[in-house]
Amino acid sequence: MRDLVPIVGVIKRYDRSWFAPDLIAAVTVWAIVVPEAMAYASIAGMPPETGLYASMVPLLLYAVLASSNRATVGPSAAVAALSFATVAAFASPGTEEFVTITLLLTLIVGVILVLGGIAKLGVVADFLSDPVLKGFIVGVAMTIALGQLSKVFGIEVEGEGFFAEALDLIRHLPDTHVQTLLVGLACLAALFGLERWLPRIPGAIVVVAGAIAATNLLDLEARGVHVAGEIPAGLPSFVVPELGVSAIATLIPGAIGIAIVVYGESMALTKTFGAKHRERVDADKEMIALGAANTAGALFGSFATPASNARTAAADSAGQRTQVSSLIVVLLVALTLLVLTGLFADLPEAALGAIVVHAVIGLIRFRPITKLRRRNSVDFWAAVTTLIGVLTLDVLAGLMIGVLVSLGGLM
Repeated sequence: MRDLVPIVGVIKRYDRSWFAPDLIAAVTVWAIVVPEAMAYASIAGMPPETGLYASMVPLLLYAVLASSNRATVGPSAAVAALSFATVAAFASPGTEEFVTITLLLTLIVGVILVLGGIAKLGVVADFLSDPVLKGFIVGVAMTIALGQLSKVFGIEVEGEGFFAEALDLIRHLPDTHVQTLLVGLACLAALFGLERWLPRIPGAIVVVAGAIAATNLLDLEARGVHVAGEIPAGLPSFVVPELGVSAIATLIPGAIGIAIVVYGESMALTKTFGAKHRERVDADKEMIALGAANTAGALFGSFATPASNARTAAADSAGQRTQVSSLIVVLLVALTLLVLTGLFADLPEAALGAIVVHAVIGLIRFRPITKLRRRNSVDFWAAVTTLIGVLTLDVLAGLMIGVLVSLGGLM
């Protein structure tokens, strides 16, 4: 049982002295999860509450089944963008069809990962080389940041692709809604200021609280500032996405790409923290745990989720000892869904946009890519073609181009 369900062994040997640091780490992660999860849901084209669902059910399954004692799963900007790009080809964002297809896509991703883990295909992460991942992350971060700027400026932006959207944003700058821009800039200033001078304070939750207070005190909604609106209270309901054979067939290519990214991102993270704490991480068990997390998540309204770098780093800094900390986070998110969702109805969309921009801006780093040119030309061009592909085509196409260039360099 301990081999199949690692949390059993953790609980059996659990020391009472570990509970305090696990609890502190859980509260720290919760403070990050609530605002960022809702913000990342918008990247995936999903309702805000699904970000909380994605921070609850998948985390529960992963905590129970993972071989890593340190990693936590949750919404990721890159994976959310991949999910959106895949589903947007089949349905319009904001529709019930879009939500249904997203859940089906997540279910397929989960099944692919579970089957891969059973077949001991953990080595598949090697296909997602570090240079490809570097270019991919930069391209996705630029795409996401641009997409959120329209919320900060309070304007409607159209255009297919990064450059077309950038030109449309510039074209509509005269239409900027001043009050919305002031809210967005104030939130960005607070986020970067807190990160710089008070790094231990969860900036996102402070900004959310401040933005909600400002909305009520200054009656910002009446001044034209868009707010999140009513968020359904209550725990997620069990739902089975429609399993049409044709729909599954068309989603499989995109699901394979997302599964590779979910696993590649997660393994890079779990190996890093495993080495830091001298804990062994089983690649195949991690694949099964991630697969189970996404499969269960899909059945309870979640989009695809990998291991989260920000949340894992925050929990580790706060002293997390075991996955019991993740179980406490699940309870805190459930409590939020039951009694606290009403607090977020007056949250300005500009604040959510600012949170996303702040979260991804640090990922736009070109220096690691330029350094590759001196080390290995194949790695450099794999990163560059991935970046260009993401910006000019779409997220998944860019990833596949980079993988092909990387594999071609090995021949």
